Amino acid sequence: MAIRIATDQAQLKITSSGVIPGSTLDKNGVFLFGHLTNGWNGSDWVADALTCTGSVPVSGPQDELDRLEIGFVQIARASGFRAFYGGRTEKEGSIGLDYFLPPALTKTVLLDGGSSSGLRDPWYRNPTLGFSAGRRVADTGDHPGMLVRLSLENRSRSNVRNFLFHCFMDREFWTILTAIAPGGKPQYISHFHWRVRYEFKLRWQNGSAQEPVNLSTFTLVRGQTAGPPKEEDLKAVLDNPAGERANSIGKRAEATTVTGNPPNRSDNTLRFRAVPDDFWK
Repeated sequence: MAIRIATDQAQLKITSSGVIPGSTLDKNGVFLFGHLTNGWNGSDWVADALTCTGSVPVSGPQDELDRLEIGFVQIARASGFRAFYGGRTEKEGSIGLDYFLPPALTKTVLLDGGSSSGLRDPWYRNPTLGFSAGRRVADTGDHPGMLVRLSLENRSRSNVRNFLFHCFMDREFWTILTAIAPGGKPQYISHFHWRVRYEFKLRWQNGSAQEPVNLSTFTLVRGQTAGPPKEEDLKAVLDNPAGERANSIGKRAEATTVTGNPPNRSDNTLRFRAVPDDFWK
């Protein structure tokens, strides 16, 4: 008797009521943090903001069930991440950063998950064995954040400092309840699709960044949906969910952009026209 997974009876309990995009300015004046409020302690991302519990009935020989893994696979799409800086005057120039372009980022659909050396493909987090009333149970959660420097030195203007006035980051996620039998391929049972857009606009007074204008959004694009995602650009990762994870790739892309050159970083001799007249006071 083979393992039977009643995929038509799968359940995803998605909890996103506390997911509220917000920002915090670093007390040392170095960074702007984008966070989702729930799971943010004022200086760091310490817990999940969005969580999900998935369950599905399973049956079969006990020795096979003991080796059946059920957990979550998560795919992330990097849609856009840009930051814009202006000098105190027109002649102090401007800087533009575009993080989600080559060479900083060479692919935008990524297998998501932490950077732990103990993390096994294809899991977002290694699954643990859990049963409840004949159902196999798995939990997951996430808190995607944003980190942007508040100022940079303009290489085209003798390294005079330019100051952040606008930034945004768009990312999408597909979180998939998945089963893997011993020696088998991933079986994608059910999923949900969600999106986070961080967007902030800043002004400066007496050399200090003021509370940003928050234009950010969280969207549950699609609730529980049977089977795998159907988006065509996800297929390659779904077919071969392995390799370096989005967290590690994203950190490297940020560092490469800040220290890099066009098209990821541009240093300009004049300010952007979009800089507000009252940007610096």
